[in-house]
Amino acid sequence: MATDASKRTQPQVLLAVVGWPVAHSRSPQMMNAALHAVGLDAWRYLRLPVAPESFVAVVRELPALGYRGVNVTIPHKIAAAELAEVRSDAVEKTGAANTLWFADGAVAADNTDVGGLLDAIPREVRGLRAVVLGAGGAARAAAWALVSAGAADVTVWNRTRERARELAESIGCRVAHDPLASAPDLLVNATSVGLDPTLALDDALAALRLAGSTPPATVVDLVYADHETPLERWARRAGASFVHGLEVLVRQGARSFERWTGRTAPLEVMRSAVGLDSGGDRPAPARVRV
Repeated sequence: MATDASKRTQPQVLLAVVGWPVAHSRSPQMMNAALHAVGLDAWRYLRLPVAPESFVAVVRELPALGYRGVNVTIPHKIAAAELAEVRSDAVEKTGAANTLWFADGAVAADNTDVGGLLDAIPREVRGLRAVVLGAGGAARAAAWALVSAGAADVTVWNRTRERARELAESIGCRVAHDPLASAPDLLVNATSVGLDPTLALDDALAALRLAGSTPPATVVDLVYADHETPLERWARRAGASFVHGLEVLVRQGARSFERWTGRTAPLEVMRSAVGLDSGGDRPAPARVRV
């Protein structure tokens, strides 16, 4: 058994989340709790605010500074994919990476947003009809995740139809003129609608062309916040199964954690660190209704 003195002499291994800005990220509290839970006390997970023009140069220097790998968030996911010499299929298909690791002098990349979303959905995706709201990097990862998992039909809706068309053509899915026109079984919100805690439910539904509609059986909101999002309220009031954005964060983070450490991610510890209970939901007393 390692003594306290031997622990202090272990070389520190660094991980981080890189973004601009990055102060809001909940990944450090989640990952540091996970590292401690599996006994990797010499490891630390930090925040690294890096401006876009410095991203490539900074990442190239990280291995020499003791970094094993990093998560990458807005606005660096495309740059991370382009930087990497080794890319997973998910990176190749989406053109974005959220996880980098350094080995044998090379930068390798994965997009755990893809697998993390599938891990978070509490039902078999194969054969489902699904719709993705949005056309940015998160929407691209979600659409590819659903297509690759064998969803029977995947449509993409965005307020700017041309952006939805570009995404659909690159992923191999369809554009939706109306989000719920195909009577989906599953809806994934990959827009920023819901981040604002003052946004009224009716205004949010109108912005997403969902006003007056009934939620599908399963609703996933990639937005995570301390308040109840409009889509969460919409889904729960109708009795739909709701997947919180924090659960998706935990699941994609778990895949990054296992990639870097070779250890099984302690999911319950990670959920607790970001304010979720064992069912992937926020405890009721923490809810703020707006």
